[in-house]
Amino acid sequence: MKILYGIQGTGNGHISRARTFIPMLKKFAEVDVLLSGTSSEVSLGSPVRYRVHGLGYTFGKKGGIDFIDSARKLRPVQLIRDIASLPVRDYDLVISDFEPVSARAAMRAGKMCIGLSHQAAFLSNRSPRPSHKSIIGEYIFRHYAPCSHYIGFHYQRYDRNIFTPVIGSEIRQLEKEQLVPSDSQQCLLAKTPGACLESAVKGNGNGSGSAWKPAPLTRRHAAVYLPSYDDKRLVPIFDQITHIDWHIFSKTAERPYRRGHVQVHPVDFSAYIKSLATCSWLVCGAGFETPSEALHLGKPIMAIPMAWQYEQQCNAAALKQMGVTVQTAVDRRFMDVISNWMERAETVKIDYPDQTEAVVARILNMYELEKTGTRFAV
Repeated sequence: MKILYGIQGTGNGHISRARTFIPMLKKFAEVDVLLSGTSSEVSLGSPVRYRVHGLGYTFGKKGGIDFIDSARKLRPVQLIRDIASLPVRDYDLVISDFEPVSARAAMRAGKMCIGLSHQAAFLSNRSPRPSHKSIIGEYIFRHYAPCSHYIGFHYQRYDRNIFTPVIGSEIRQLEKEQLVPSDSQQCLLAKTPGACLESAVKGNGNGSGSAWKPAPLTRRHAAVYLPSYDDKRLVPIFDQITHIDWHIFSKTAERPYRRGHVQVHPVDFSAYIKSLATCSWLVCGAGFETPSEALHLGKPIMAIPMAWQYEQQCNAAALKQMGVTVQTAVDRRFMDVISNWMERAETVKIDYPDQTEAVVARILNMYELEKTGTRFAV
């Protein structure tokens, strides 16, 4: 059995999900990978057979999409050529994580194609939507990467063909490490920065009368991942809140630097998960994977959806239903909003089970039922 796995490269979530599924699929089939777009900072960890320009958008610097740069990067003729030249007839099954070239090539050749993506969850009307639906956004969900079959992922199982988020092994390992926090992590998890100082003043309480040396104080920090905002726009805002440190992970920063209480890092997965592991708050966009990981770890979240990005508006509606704080933008009122939120932030924790084997079984059963009318024994 040969599978072509098409991955959308706009953003990190598609690649993170593929990193989990490709090794499992390789236990049952030969898998070739197609990657379109180049906006991800996460390594796939598998060889890529086909690289195509695809059809994506560019993150802006003020909280939305950069429409001018997105239009400038359009290659409609190249897109048509890539679809026509992709040898999908060499494969038994095509899987598309919201990737248009592989999906449309499969449709053109009459090949079975399974949409394996977060966006596939929005083909169900049971998935939450904002109060004002977008006709264009709904059209994109259905026609950007059309497939013959669908398996979706969302924060909750809103429908039969929707699974809960794929939580990577690195994040699951963080959860295990957090079960027994170190002394410094206990300080990080304290409700107020003064709690660590208070424990230091009280001493060890062993009654020995020996001289006691306080442990170094560790300041709490918030992790910030807002890929549609320029770090130069964010730093002056967060630097005004000085009682904690801020770790900003920026798509536009070329090198790490520090200003006051704000540390800025170019997006790096390893550095990010270390910050996420010990952060007391997370400020992030309303993409799918980042809030999912934070929900799994039980981090207080403020989600800020990208402007003009309907998928994120839908995600924000779902997060709000679940009790997560949602803010519309980083604007003039943001300082007051985030200060109040940090004082009262509530944690929403969801222990997402590992459903990857069940998803792979669903994929193989879909294929066997389509081909022979029988189920695949996994």
